[in-house]
Amino acid sequence: MSKRSEIRTKAIRKLREAGVRVSRCPGTIGLGGKCADVLGLARPHTKAQARRITAQYIGLTVANTKRPEASDAFLGTFEWRKVRMQALKKYGARCQCCGATPADGMRMNVDHIKPRKTHPELALSVDNLQVLCEVCNHGKGNWDSTDWRAKLALVAS
Repeated sequence: MSKRSEIRTKAIRKLREAGVRVSRCPGTIGLGGKCADVLGLARPHTKAQARRITAQYIGLTVANTKRPEASDAFLGTFEWRKVRMQALKKYGARCQCCGATPADGMRMNVDHIKPRKTHPELALSVDNLQVLCEVCNHGKGNWDSTDWRAKLALVAS
C-alpha cells in the first residue's frame, strides 16, 4: 500500500470513528474538506492543500512547502539582480518557450535552466539562465532542466 493510500485509509477510519459520514471512496479534496471541517480549518481548494490537511488530521507532521527565506534573500541580492539584467539584455524580454512578451500582457521571469537547488554553483551564471513568461516558468518548475533557448533560436531563423 502506498503512503498516500495509507494516509487516506487512516483518515477515513478516524473520521468514521468520530461519527462523520464519509462516502465509500471520497475524492482527495472532499476528504480534505471533511478533515478541515473537523479541525476547524478552511476547506482546501487544491489537492496539495487537501493532502496536507488530511495528513495533519491523522497527526502526521507536514513539511512546510513555502519558499525558504534563503531563496527570498538570494532573489533580493544585487548580484542576482545584475545577472538577471544581463540575461534580459542578452535574450530580450520574450519567453523562450512560447514567444510571449510583456506587450501580450505577460510577466517575464529569468529562469535557472539547471535549478539552484541542485546546482548552486550555477546560480549566478548567465549561461544557466533563460527568459520565460510567468506561465511557462511556473509550469517548468525546478524539477525540469529543459533549455528553451535553442528552440526559440530555431523558430526565429
